[in-house]
Formats: sequence, structure tokens, C-alpha cells
Amino acid sequence: MNRPVRTTVAIVSGLFFIPGCSLNPLTSDKSDNTGEISITSESVGEVAYQSIDETGAPPELLSITSPAPSNLLEQTAIPEFKVDTKQSLGKKNAASSFALDTIDDTLRIALTTVGILQNKYDTIDVLLDATAFDDIEGNETLLKLFGSTVYTNGTVESYRIEDRDGDGIINGSDTPPNRAALQFTTTYTNDILGHKKGEVTTACLEADAGADNDFGTEGDNNLYSASWIKTMRDDTIACAYVEDADGDSRISSTGAGTSRVRFFEKDNPLKPFVDYGKAVITVERDEQGTERTVSFYAEEKLVTGRLNRVRVTNDAGDILLTKGEMAQVQFATNSPSVADSEITAQAVYLIDPGDNLGDVSDNVLHEITLAKSYRFGRLDTVTFHSALAPPVPNGENPTAGTFELTATFRNGKDASLVGTFEERVIKGTYTGPEGNESEVVLRRD
Repeated sequence: MNRPVRTTVAIVSGLFFIPGCSLNPLTSDKSDNTGEISITSESVGEVAYQSIDETGAPPELLSITSPAPSNLLEQTAIPEFKVDTKQSLGKKNAASSFALDTIDDTLRIALTTVGILQNKYDTIDVLLDATAFDDIEGNETLLKLFGSTVYTNGTVESYRIEDRDGDGIINGSDTPPNRAALQFTTTYTNDILGHKKGEVTTACLEADAGADNDFGTEGDNNLYSASWIKTMRDDTIACAYVEDADGDSRISSTGAGTSRVRFFEKDNPLKPFVDYGKAVITVERDEQGTERTVSFYAEEKLVTGRLNRVRVTNDAGDILLTKGEMAQVQFATNSPSVADSEITAQAVYLIDPGDNLGDVSDNVLHEITLAKSYRFGRLDTVTFHSALAPPVPNGENPTAGTFELTATFRNGKDASLVGTFEERVIKGTYTGPEGNESEVVLRRD
């Protein structure tokens, strides 16, 4: 079975970079907001240099990763129970205790296995017919399975498996493939291995048994929905949902398909500066099982109040990218903190994502557009656009290109610089606050 969640988890943290919240390069005392400010081609050129440097700055990763376990979609097999219902209670069996009961047309088998570190309890409901007592092993008609494992440290793992295709039978139906709901829950009653007392995690899956009508062989099982939720005293602190995105109702199968993954996390003790993070991505899979990320959105809020967002579209604004399309990586951030120099920042990176949006190794940056506003310092706002020639492969710095920059200063006046850059030289046309123009060459040592 293909498992898009595992691939997704691996790529999310490294998908796109966010520019650092750089300080105003023309800082001054906070009180110097209304006085006369000297606006020169050199000062505007320094802003241009700073913007170019930011274009090629080492990437800073959004710290969002899916909180769900990487094996979320691997649990579509029904547990095997070696129970011989033909044996009497006095015969030898694998469990420490073994009990039978009948409820209408149902035979209930209750197993208890006592261990050193845990006790295991399993209950199996089978149809009370000839298959329940014949000599053929494993042909019983399963109606319901549920049970738990109770550890000596107080942790409890429980599961429940029920029919979902309407015939009340988990397996053995005459109209395969059979479909079932599987729920796995872990409750922590003591602090252990990073888990807090009262924490509960629940994974819910809906799957069918595939063409062979056997849940025990996962290779052809189809998965229709999957979710994972972590709660603390009824408060959801993390969750992940996998959904169908191409209309075939399945999120994982042996063939081609597209799935959408949504996840959320807050109050992670390993991320003390992050209030919450969430993301939505879409993964496309071909007939050979090769997976490709085709859409991405992420949001992260810091404890300072700063909110970072990343969204990817194609040139037409569509969130789903086909192979060969250019991608616009749109970044936006804002901060209410009075100690933060930068109030808002927006950036649009035009990139060639290569074969897979989720693999940055072959990304090539072609253009960047920046827009920033500042809380204090001499600058009020800056807008900057640059077309890079040659385009910049991932991990490298820009070497040349064209640019347009407009800087609005705290006194309300603005100036612009339009030109080219190469190595450490800027050449362009400077337009001052009074409309005066001049050709300038600016060099940085």
C-alpha cells in the first residue's frame, strides 16, 4: 500500500524557506520619526543591497511538521487471534483465561492474557453458525473486535474494529471487498517518555480488505479515511487528517490517486517559541507509486504574536501545480510586538520546483518581490522586485539581475532606484524625494 502521510511528514519541514525578519538597515533612535532625514542615492542603495542579500540568504525553515506518527496508514490489518472455539474451556490455549458466551446469534469469545508488564484483554464477536465450530481454521465470520492492553505503568492501549459496509460483517461477506472502521486509542495516566498525564491519542481508519477479501494481507487493502488526534483533558493539542482529493473516495491504494493532508499542533514543549502550527498539503501518486507534492499551505504563530504564512500557487493562482509549471511561493508575516522592528512583510518567490514541489534540492529561483513595513527606524515601507539572471539554484546566492526598489521614509518622502546588479556593484537610475533623477554606480567593498 502506498502511504502518502509518511512522505508528507518527511517533506513538510524542508519544503520552503522563509526570509529572516531582518532589522531596518537604516536604524535610528525611535524618537527620530518626524525630523529631517537625509535621503540620498547611497542610503537607498544600501536598502537595495540589503534586499538583494536577503534574496540569497541561507533559508530558514518553517518549523511545522506533522505530529502524527509516521506509521498512521500502516494499521489496516486486523489483529490475528489464535483461538480454537472447538476446544472446551479446560483445553490448552494461548490465553491465560478463555470464556465463551452467546448473545442472540452471536458467539462472544473473551480472552485474557496476563503478562509481567501488561495484561491483554480481547473480545471477539463471531456469527453463531457452523463456521464457528467447524474444523477449518480462520473461516469464522467476524462481527466485531475490541480489546485493550493495560500496562503496569498505567498506560492503556485499546482498539475497536467494526463493520462499515452495512452488512454487519467484518470479513467473510459474499460481496467483497469488506469495509471496516478501525480505532486505536492510547491513554497515558502517568508522565512517561514525553507524554503527559491525561494525554489521549486516537487513530481512526476506514479501510477495506482489498480484492483478496483479507485484512491480514495489506498489499491490496484500500484506505478511505484516516485521522489522528491528541487531546489533553478534552483539549485538542494536535491532529492530522488524510482525505481523498481526486474524487475516487480513496486516500491510499495500489494505483494512482491524490490525497490531501491537514494537520495542526499547539503547545509543543519541544517548540517553546511556537504557539501553534498548521498545514494543508496535497500529494499526487502515479501508477508506479511515485509521490509528488502538488500544493502546500502552512501557518505558524509564535508566542510573540508574530504570524507566518506560506502558500504556493501557479502563475494563474491555482493551488494545484502540474508537472513543469512555475510556482509562486507566497510568504506573509506580521507582528504586533512593539519590540519587533518589522511590522509586516510579504514576499513572492517565483521558482521552478523541478519534478517535485516537496524536494527543494532541484528548486531554481527566478524572481522575488518583497514588501515590508517597519515599526521604527528611518524607513517606513520598502517594496523591491528582482529578476535574477541567471536564475539561482537552491542553496546558492544571486550573482546578477535587474531590480526595482521604492523606499518610503518616516518623514513621508520616498525615493526609488531602478537598475541592475552584478557581483558587488549596483548601476541604476535614482529618483529622489523631489523628483530629481541621476544615474548612479554604487559599490560595496
